[in-house]
Amino acid sequence: QGGMQGVFCASAGLACSLLRHRADRLQRCMALLIQACRAKLLALVHWSSTLHGGSSWQEPGSMEATEGPAAHRDAAASPGPGSGSGSGSAADLERCASELARVYEAVGGLDKRRSSRYCLTLLEDYITLAVAVTPSWMLQQEGGDWGDTQVGSASGLLPAAASAALRRGAFHLMGSLGAGELQHLHSELGTRASGAARSALAALRTDFEKAHKYAGKV
Repeated sequence: QGGMQGVFCASAGLACSLLRHRADRLQRCMALLIQACRAKLLALVHWSSTLHGGSSWQEPGSMEATEGPAAHRDAAASPGPGSGSGSGSAADLERCASELARVYEAVGGLDKRRSSRYCLTLLEDYITLAVAVTPSWMLQQEGGDWGDTQVGSASGLLPAAASAALRRGAFHLMGSLGAGELQHLHSELGTRASGAARSALAALRTDFEKAHKYAGKV
């Protein structure tokens, strides 16, 4: 399919192929991959809020990701997943979320000695940007209809099916982290004003232990 959904899924598929077949070459570019994943995650949240609000997709804009408010401005300027090919839908979001989850799975499948720090960063992004906390300055962005999702549950910012698909990818990231690394992440999340991020990590860990750890790949 065309439009931003096609670009999103094709670029995610390329990232998966590189991670699985050229991981040694990709190591020096992992910072760029992390930024790309962050941009995709922000775009999903924005598209979801637009769909939920019933408004039209935003005009095309930059998809580059950077730290802080600039990353969210890029997301707010991004068109919806169905742009150029009809209206977006929850099914479009689920497909895009599934493709991003495949990238998470591929990163989680790398040698743990080299990939744990990347998994840690991606997992922190997942929790803080798509699950637990939406910063107040994101809600105030011009043209960004974020609704009442400043603090949400696992499915608070995305439709249930998209949230579940993305969560499966997060399980693979968590599976690559040791107890010490998870404790470090817990401490890092504790530096934030809200306790929602720590609660989201605890809930994710509980779900991981129940549904994924001993069942293999979901």
